Amino acid sequence: RPDLSEDEFYAADLIGLKAITSAGQALGRVTSLDDYGAGPLLEIALDAGGVPLIVPFTKQVVPVIDMDGSQITVDPPPGYLDPPKQAGDTP
Repeated sequence: RPDLSEDEFYAADLIGLKAITSAGQALGRVTSLDDYGAGPLLEIALDAGGVPLIVPFTKQVVPVIDMDGSQITVDPPPGYLDPPKQAGDTP
């Protein structure tokens, strides 16, 4: 493989990395990196199960990629980690 700069990654190398928050909370593992035209999206299978977490793959949301430590740090936008609202919930 050719040498990559510090901010370049092969998508395949990100798959399987552990995802944690900046506070150290374990989230899950990276399952895919997709780009449907509006920018790359990182999908994380949550340890708690349920619907995967999908976040923009930007420096602001994913500030740290530690290939040696096999993990990424994710700072999702406010509300991303909140449980889904149920019918009848008040706003």
